[in-house]
Amino acid sequence: MPESPTIAKLKPGQYFQGKYEILEHVGDGGFGAVYKARHMELGLIVAIKVLHPEMLTHEENRTRFQTEGKILAELSHPNVVHSYENGISATHLPFIVMEFLQGETLNTILNEGRRLTPAEAINIGIQVCDALSAAHACGIVHRDLKPNNIVLLTKRDGLVKLLDFGLSRIMESSKVLENQHLTQTGFLIGSVRYMSPEQCVGDKADHRSDIYALGCILYECISGELPLSAENPVGMLHKHAHEAPMALSEVAAGVSIPEGLETVLLNALIKHPDCRYQTAAAMKADLELVRKAKGHKVKQLLETPGALAERAAFDRKANIAVIVLAILAIVTLLYPCLKPALDSLKQTASHPAQK
Repeated sequence: MPESPTIAKLKPGQYFQGKYEILEHVGDGGFGAVYKARHMELGLIVAIKVLHPEMLTHEENRTRFQTEGKILAELSHPNVVHSYENGISATHLPFIVMEFLQGETLNTILNEGRRLTPAEAINIGIQVCDALSAAHACGIVHRDLKPNNIVLLTKRDGLVKLLDFGLSRIMESSKVLENQHLTQTGFLIGSVRYMSPEQCVGDKADHRSDIYALGCILYECISGELPLSAENPVGMLHKHAHEAPMALSEVAAGVSIPEGLETVLLNALIKHPDCRYQTAAAMKADLELVRKAKGHKVKQLLETPGALAERAAFDRKANIAVIVLAILAIVTLLYPCLKPALDSLKQTASHPAQK
């Protein structure tokens, strides 16, 4: 029998936990490596995720990894990657055994310069909303939703799977609070490209933060651009927290945007979480309305008062900025004409008439 794996990286031909034959190394993430393997008795092809050996010395990393295993074991939904088992191996290696997904991530599609049609993006959004609803119902906030964590299966009629709950946290309303302390470390959690405004300013993330991230993702899938972008992470944090996104119809020039879709994304991208979609189910319902309308006018009013108020506030700020710039421009143009008079006034002030 081939040798058993050690604490080092697993190799093809090795046996893991005495029942999984390692077939190949699939890839690496921030915390773990993923391997394709075969269950020796069942012949089932699985994915085994193990914590990077260098992470074993950090208790917080081990806890996060083990929490992901517990979360996946608790979640059972067609749009969430299925977990078969998790635990600590005989060689003290934390692991999760999951279904092996044959498909490609949204990140792969975007990196290759491919764009999704609005209809494709709506279909993905509806399924991710379902996955988020299942997670949120269990008191779980993903906190790191991004294109790399959404997989489009190639042989399952457009089925979408959500994965990588490594940075998830348990909401206080949940009975499971094992990883609650992980939210209090002061570190920035998640990808700044899709980070909600409340996370950007250091406030606590909740289920509405996942909705904001999904809004960013769908916007990017359709337009090929993020709703907000900057040259560095600090700039991204500032823009997510304080600036309004460009209109999708302006960025996705030449793309026929279905009636109501831009409004749905606007509602997901509202800065204040209290004015955003309050549940993933609400966002899904609006996406379904847009899909059913098939390009015709959506009868139901999708835009919330909060979205209208926020857009009006950004418009007021923009108008004030335009006025200030206009005044500065006028002063700059008139300054050469006014300079002699100003100089004369300065002279009069510095040499007052003698009595």
